[in-house]
Amino acid sequence: MAAGDVDVDVNSVDARHGAWFDGSDDRVVIADSTPMRFAEAGESFTVSFWMKPHATQNASADVCGTETSIGSVKGWVVRTGSPYGLFVNDGSGSTQTNFGSSTVHRWNHLTFVIDRDLDEARTYSDGVLANTSSITGDGSYEADTGMEIGVSNFDDVTNRNYTGVIGDFRVHNVALTAEEITDLFGGKRITRGLIHEWLLKDDYTDTVGSDDGTNTGSFLGIHEAVVSKALQARRVTANDIYLSYESAGNQTATIHIEEA
Repeated sequence: MAAGDVDVDVNSVDARHGAWFDGSDDRVVIADSTPMRFAEAGESFTVSFWMKPHATQNASADVCGTETSIGSVKGWVVRTGSPYGLFVNDGSGSTQTNFGSSTVHRWNHLTFVIDRDLDEARTYSDGVLANTSSITGDGSYEADTGMEIGVSNFDDVTNRNYTGVIGDFRVHNVALTAEEITDLFGGKRITRGLIHEWLLKDDYTDTVGSDDGTNTGSFLGIHEAVVSKALQARRVTANDIYLSYESAGNQTATIHIEEA
């Protein structure tokens, strides 16, 4: 490098964007459609997303899903708690599969897999397998109601709305492998079986399918200022300045400036 040149070495995907949900009425609603009915009997699927939860959540707040009364009604939901959990119900009873721990005010990557070939529900936190549950004999989890992000089935009485940020929300109509999920966490975009993708950067567009979401609350898009974050961690050695900052999944990116 010549003096004064700037060398940017980014080692991970920029996942620091998403939709902010205020825990009150914010939610993105995706209407029912044939492509949205990916949870039918015998159908494997994978759901993944980045989330940055606020410290304070409504009781048993739902991050996403199709049915809030999951203990007694067909559907699926990802619910906050200690730890967060995936709940699925085929109409005859629910199965809970917990994720690993999720850290508030930090980006966490959550993935769950419904594997009909192995009759398993699997959860992954930051690319690592957390838990596995048997779903042998289970039928359809499809509620035919579409899906919501930021809640699972809005109810202003019980108020299970999530508080925090969600981004890069994807659905695959296959059971992704452990290696593929690790790659997702590492920033690689996996296209095998990808049928829906809501990045939630500045809008609610399904960038893969045709099922755009609708904002029914006071949606606010966010994009964190990684440069100001970098300045907080700047390191000066001899004539060089290194600006290092945390990116998605606790990975790092470095900006190297060689002083004249």
